[in-house]
Amino acid sequence: MPTEQKIDIVKNTTEKFKNSSGVYFTRYTGIDVKTITKLRKSFRDSDVDYSVTKNTLTKIAAKEAGFDGIFDDILSGQVGIAYSEDPTAPARIIKEFKKDNK
Repeated sequence: MPTEQKIDIVKNTTEKFKNSSGVYFTRYTGIDVKTITKLRKSFRDSDVDYSVTKNTLTKIAAKEAGFDGIFDDILSGQVGIAYSEDPTAPARIIKEFKKDNK
């Protein structure tokens, strides 16, 4: 039986999928805490919502948002998702992050 917390996560993630013009998936395996904290700060400074949720819950939310099965191949392993009203903001931040952290 799903917990109230998981129901809330699915509901919030569904809304993020529906209301975002830009959705970007990132793999953060091997990135240390200090580095990922800098990335999260860059996202926050540009009004980009970056979050990590269980892949199973993200798949349920994607289905409820009308993206059934589209992200299934992407959602394995350690995945963070950047949501934004500006479709290019996350891409700019990710590009700069990759350049600075090779």
